[in-house]
Amino acid sequence: MSENATMQEKRCTGCGGQLQFNPETQTLMCASCKEIPEKDAAAMAAALNATLDCPNCGAELEAITGSRQSKCGSCDSVFNMLNEKEECKLTGDIPEKNKYIAPFTVSEQDYQKGMISWLANENFTPTDVFEKMAIIRSEGCYVPFYYCIANFKVKWTASIGYDRIETYTIRTKNGVSTRTRVVTDWFPHSSTAAGKVTNLIEATHRMEKARTNTETANSRAMKKGIRKSSFGAVDAGSYVDIDRKHNFDPKYIAGFTVLSCDEKSSKAYDKAVIDAGIRNHITAIAPGDRIRNISYQGDIVPEIFLVYRPSWVTLYSYGDKICYSTCDGTNAERHFGTRPVCKDTKKRVRSWWLGFGLTALIALVLFFMRDTMSGNAMFGHFLTGSAIVAGGMGLAAAIIHIVSVSKGKKALRGQLDKYLANPSAIFGRRSGKADPTNILG
Repeated sequence: MSENATMQEKRCTGCGGQLQFNPETQTLMCASCKEIPEKDAAAMAAALNATLDCPNCGAELEAITGSRQSKCGSCDSVFNMLNEKEECKLTGDIPEKNKYIAPFTVSEQDYQKGMISWLANENFTPTDVFEKMAIIRSEGCYVPFYYCIANFKVKWTASIGYDRIETYTIRTKNGVSTRTRVVTDWFPHSSTAAGKVTNLIEATHRMEKARTNTETANSRAMKKGIRKSSFGAVDAGSYVDIDRKHNFDPKYIAGFTVLSCDEKSSKAYDKAVIDAGIRNHITAIAPGDRIRNISYQGDIVPEIFLVYRPSWVTLYSYGDKICYSTCDGTNAERHFGTRPVCKDTKKRVRSWWLGFGLTALIALVLFFMRDTMSGNAMFGHFLTGSAIVAGGMGLAAAIIHIVSVSKGKKALRGQLDKYLANPSAIFGRRSGKADPTNILG
């Protein structure tokens, strides 16, 4: 229970007056100088200036009277308008003006060098990997993505919370103590918001199937000697705002495989993603310190684009194991894939870390039991000994880990210059293993 509760209200940064909630502005306002806090004023200004923009050229859209469409006065594009509960009804082919391509900027040789460096710099890669690996398949391909830009203009309501510090006193056995706590006052709020939400999905399942088929081509025992690793995963989530600089032109695809689309373009309009994006936008511009119970209604204008992204793909064998590597065709350092690892080295390091973990656990349990056996001198010596053993094993595990990793990388880097100078020494070596994917071509 609190006694003598006093309030330490929020104050105006201009005059020091008390801030009070104003129903007309739906924000806190200074009772003395009638000023609105800077954050709330910025949010109000953004709401008043909210417009619905064209996904193609960025110009302001205008609603077509009597229809659920809008038109851009700049590029004459016409868009269907949805509300937050409607599914995207876009059907048919993507129009030519909405097709783009990101051309290869990484040459095949640069990709091969990047893959060799990737293998050499990963932990526990076998030191004989460059001597024993052989190529099943290696090629450049264009992977199609559907890219959705959903522009929105909505009216929204929510409960806005303003934090304040409450000072109170309590009686304790030592007298009276003064304490503080954060209290949130909640008020209804309404405004408008406009912006865009983007979503990106692969328009084909072929890459995913190729990766899955490659992984399942290895037996359970072989998988223990394979690890997934990345210098920056090459997947849909890695492209924040996909490249739409180059309209699709057949000249870019000469000599490369172009994967066909086998996914519906309307799936790029994911209602859950769009809804989350709109709510995040509202949260970012809302006044106050907290927000809850967000609800909105308004217009959403989705536009879907087809964008081809370049990717280098390699399937290779190491002994009986089959691995794959993919690389962003615009960045030679962005590799993702599977690779062989030295099981013996991993096992040796793991055993030391396991020993350290078990010993440390025993020492921890004994430490918490010390009060019940505080009078037992032998127990105290045992506890001390366990802690020393755990610390020693942890130090040994760390040293073995560092030495093992460093030793393997040093051995690989000793071979690196040779293979970087002549990547064909590896990529010209053909594997006798069959292509497990049967997908890309």
